[in-house]
Amino acid sequence: MNKGFSFLGSVIIFGWLGFYGCTAIPENNNSVSIEASLDTNQVTIGDVIHLTVVVRAISNQRLVFSELNVENPIEIREKSIFNEENKIQFQIVIWDTGFFTIPGYSVGIIHVKDSTLDYSLETNPLEIIVISTLTGEVQPTLKPIKEPVPIVYPTPWAKIAQWSFLIFTILILLFAWSKRQIYDSFVPAHYENIQSPFSRAVERLEKLGSKLDDKTFYVNLSHILREFVEHSVFIKSLEMTTEEIIANKRIIPIDNFLLEQWISFLSRSDRIKYAREITSQNQRIEDINWSKEFLKWARTHWELV
Repeated sequence: MNKGFSFLGSVIIFGWLGFYGCTAIPENNNSVSIEASLDTNQVTIGDVIHLTVVVRAISNQRLVFSELNVENPIEIREKSIFNEENKIQFQIVIWDTGFFTIPGYSVGIIHVKDSTLDYSLETNPLEIIVISTLTGEVQPTLKPIKEPVPIVYPTPWAKIAQWSFLIFTILILLFAWSKRQIYDSFVPAHYENIQSPFSRAVERLEKLGSKLDDKTFYVNLSHILREFVEHSVFIKSLEMTTEEIIANKRIIPIDNFLLEQWISFLSRSDRIKYAREITSQNQRIEDINWSKEFLKWARTHWELV
């Protein structure tokens, strides 16, 4: 053999079917052996298989581990070398069903002194069965697709309470603000001291001047009494002529005797205003006094204050 080495005999190969591979022993060292084994010989698609190769009984020699050459659908996932134990381990995955062969694996034996290849050992191929995860040969019946399950979200009571409190607070503030605006814009009404028809008539009589001419005096005096009647019993006596008052005297709530006196006064005033009938100062005084008595009777009769 090259470099003084020769094989005393052929390498004896022992192989086991199933878990174990072969053991090769060179002629010059009957104690050296190689052993390959699988942790299982039947797997399903995608299962991890452990292939372990161990070289035993070597001395003054070093091992050279080669690559394990496999083809699709066999895949080498990981390789781990344990030098102290003269061992190498592969993690293998097969991605199809059927019978597959893991090829033999070769390990070189090198002299430590001169690093020359002394000889090599190789395992026998190993058989493995990969089965489907589905049981039986009949394909499973596809079931109809179910409708999506509706997602039920929990009612966010905490957020609802927070938002309700916030909205309620805003409404209270708006209400308070609107009331303040109304209060600020409110202008208290200043009511004047409204006189009753009786008080106004008495006051006007007191102010009626005696120096007025006859026409002006009786125009004012008749207007005072007409205004008093109109504002007391709501009869438009200011717009009515004396003739119209006479024609409608039945609707005027005045005692007949007093009503006749008032109509007589109005007729005489018309003659003084329009026919320039002459009157005296004493007649003026009597007419003013009579007007005061007329007002007093009306206030008592109509319950005016």
